[in-house]
Amino acid sequence: MKEKAIYEFIPMTPDQSLRLFHEKVPIEDTMPFHHHPVWEITWIMEGYGERLTGGNLEECRSGEVILIPPELPHGWIFSKKGCLFTENITIQFPEKTVASISVFPELQECISTLRYMDYAVEITGETCSRIRTAMERLSESDATGRITELISMIPLLTDRSSWRIIGQQALPDCRNGSNSKRMETVYSYVLAHYSDRITLSEIASAINMSETSFCCFFKKHAKEPFYSFLNRFRVEIAAKMLRRYPECSVSDIAFRCGFNDVPHFHRLFRRYTGKTPGSLRKQEQVFGEYL
Repeated sequence: MKEKAIYEFIPMTPDQSLRLFHEKVPIEDTMPFHHHPVWEITWIMEGYGERLTGGNLEECRSGEVILIPPELPHGWIFSKKGCLFTENITIQFPEKTVASISVFPELQECISTLRYMDYAVEITGETCSRIRTAMERLSESDATGRITELISMIPLLTDRSSWRIIGQQALPDCRNGSNSKRMETVYSYVLAHYSDRITLSEIASAINMSETSFCCFFKKHAKEPFYSFLNRFRVEIAAKMLRRYPECSVSDIAFRCGFNDVPHFHRLFRRYTGKTPGSLRKQEQVFGEYL
């Protein structure tokens, strides 16, 4: 499945807040590796095979619920063994819907979590069961009922304790050989905690190594020291946030990406991008005026 992701046009009219489809189709008719500018929730009701999200390929199975942010490439290849059809319920909703829901003060923290996620996740445990039930109700509702159900799902979707990270576009592809699982564990830990303070002790413990051994191990496989990777990764996330959410301040984005010192964030941002956060945002705004 190492192929270029195709762009999927999402046919939504201005008076639509979400798009829902419940389909049962032959395995060969499923959507190939693709990306689109909306959030997506997919429940695989029937079918198994492989799922590619970002650069991460792993097995998929019936019952899983996947939450995918805008523009993250994803796709499924289903096996024909024992099943010639696949069935799923998929919900897609754009930024304008997220913005409308964010007017409720009680949901602002949930919406912030949703907007700043930059990776695909599988929803696990009891939360997964509750979301499947809500998706069934949503699929059977009228237009007004669907909005109500989507709003009720937001706290469930943004419950980070139920997340299992399954893919992120910005991670380097240096996971190979017998140490691939350790590197995947490191990357998953960074994805889950990049907005927090990450110590060498914590990250080394995640793969059962001493701090010294971990530093040598990571530099050998990633071709750079761990904190260089972490800072560069955080800057890449911040750059995406600056482009995607012009209403958020630079300092707020810096804090949400794990930088507690704003001047330090500015220095690192210039080092890795050649621009200041403000100049990048201004450049994007000027470019947008000519589109």
